[in-house]
Amino acid sequence: MDLGAYGIQAGACIDAELIQRLWGVDTGAGQDPSQRPACRCAQSKDIGAYNTCRYGCLYCYATSSAPRGGHDPENPALSPI
Repeated sequence: MDLGAYGIQAGACIDAELIQRLWGVDTGAGQDPSQRPACRCAQSKDIGAYNTCRYGCLYCYATSSAPRGGHDPENPALSPI
């Protein structure tokens, strides 16, 4: 659904253009073929784990409630970039 008339721009969880702009990484762009037809995400590999994120974003599979314990926040594999 196009909500541009209301000032809401389309986005993507895995945004190829943003990744290119921030880190200069060419993701090969293009839609992830394993997602829903309207999904704008670039193809990616999931390296996360359930209930490991301490930030508590409501949409994220990596947390069921905030804050979560039981993981090492210094672990580079689970730290935000």
